[in-house]
Amino acid sequence: MPRTATEISTEDALALADVLHSLAEATDTAGLAHRTCRCTRLLLGVDGVSFVLSEGERVHYADEDAVGPLWKGRRFDASQSISGWVMHHRAATVVEDVFADPRILVDAYRPTFVKSLAALPLGWDDPLGALGVYWAQPHRATRRELFLLGRIAQSAHLALRCCRARAAADMDGANGGLRVLAMVAHDLRTPLAAVSNTTETLARNAVAGSEGEMQAALTRIRRSTAHATHLVNHLMHYAKLQREGWPLSVHTARLDEVCAAAADEVRAAYPQHSIQVCTEPAPGVWDAQRLTDAIGNLIRNAVEHGAGGVVEVRVVNAAEDDCRIEVHNDGPPIPSDCMPHLFEAFRQGSGGSCGSLGLGLHISDQIVRAHGGAIEVESGEELGTVFRVRLPRHASGPGASTEASHPPPPLDVRAPQQVG
Repeated sequence: MPRTATEISTEDALALADVLHSLAEATDTAGLAHRTCRCTRLLLGVDGVSFVLSEGERVHYADEDAVGPLWKGRRFDASQSISGWVMHHRAATVVEDVFADPRILVDAYRPTFVKSLAALPLGWDDPLGALGVYWAQPHRATRRELFLLGRIAQSAHLALRCCRARAAADMDGANGGLRVLAMVAHDLRTPLAAVSNTTETLARNAVAGSEGEMQAALTRIRRSTAHATHLVNHLMHYAKLQREGWPLSVHTARLDEVCAAAADEVRAAYPQHSIQVCTEPAPGVWDAQRLTDAIGNLIRNAVEHGAGGVVEVRVVNAAEDDCRIEVHNDGPPIPSDCMPHLFEAFRQGSGGSCGSLGLGLHISDQIVRAHGGAIEVESGEELGTVFRVRLPRHASGPGASTEASHPPPPLDVRAPQQVG
C-alpha cells in the first residue's frame, strides 16, 4: 500500500513539490520522459528508472536514468513485460526478486543490474504507459517510496496528456487538434481535483513542530495545482473559441469592478507579487465574465514577465463612448521580433512563460475583439511594457450580436480609486 499522507516528511513534501512543478513545465513527450526519470531517481534514491509508453500490444521503453544500461529505445510485447502487466491490470506491483516472478521476461533482465523493482501505470483508468524503478540489491519498496512514486506517476500522466494534445494540435490541424484539446482539458479536471484533495490531507496532518516548512511545501503544491488548472482552463477556452467563436452575454457592468476582480484572482495565484489597481467608475455594457478572463490573462502575463516588480492596472474613461485599461510591468522589454506574434495561439515570449501554453494573450485578444475593441502594446527599456485595451462602452463586436443587450448606463465619472 502507498504511504499515507501522515507519514510524509517535510523534506519529502518540498522535494515532491519541485518534481511536480518540473513535470508540469514539460512541453513534449521526450522532455517529459527525461525529466520524469531524472527527478524520480533523485527523489527516491533508486538505482534506475524507466519511462515506458503503451503502443497497443507492445510497450516502448522511451527513456531511462540508471547506473547501467536498461532497455531505452527497445520494444516488447506487452503480455511479456511487467510494464504491460501494470497497464493491463491498472495496478501497482512490487517485485523483490525479478528472477523468481513469472511475469518477468527473465532474458531481458539477465544483462542488467536489476534485482528488484516496483512499477506503476501512468493513469489508472486508461494508462498511457508505466513508470518503473529498480534496485541493484534485493529490496522491497517501502510505503514511502510507493506513495511518492504514485504521485509522480499521476503528475507524469497529466503532463503526458498535455504534451500529446499540443502535438496533435500541431500535426492534425484545427479540427482534429481541437477535439483532442477539449477532451484532454475535460479529463484533466478530475485528477487535478485529486491532487488538490491530497494537498489538503497533508495540510490537516502536518507534523507538529514543522508547520512552517510544511506550510511552505503545501503552498508550492497548491500553486502548481492552481497553475495546472489555469492551463486546463486555457485549453478549454481555446477549443471553444475555435469551434464556436465567442458569443457574448452582455449586460450592464462596471469595468473598474471587472479589473478589480481579475486582479484578485491573480493575487490568489501569486501572493508574493504586488498588483496595484487604480480605477475610476467605468460603466458600460459588456460580458463581465469574459472580460475578467481577458484582463486576468494580461495581469498574469505582466506578473510572469515583470521581474518581480509591481504590476499596475489602470482603468480610465477615455471618452464618452470608450474606456481604456492599461496593464503595466517593469520587466525587460519585449524583443522587437516577438511583437508581431504576441497574440498568436501557442506562441510564447522569449525564454518561455513559466510553463505557459502560449494561449493567454491570444484568448484575451479574441475576447476584446468580440467586444469590438482592440489591444495595443508598447514596450521599451525605460517604459517597461504596457498593454492597452480599448473598449467601446457598448459591446459592438461580432460576439455581441448573438445575445440580447441593454443600453449603456449614464456615465458616472468620479475620482480614481487606488486598490493595493
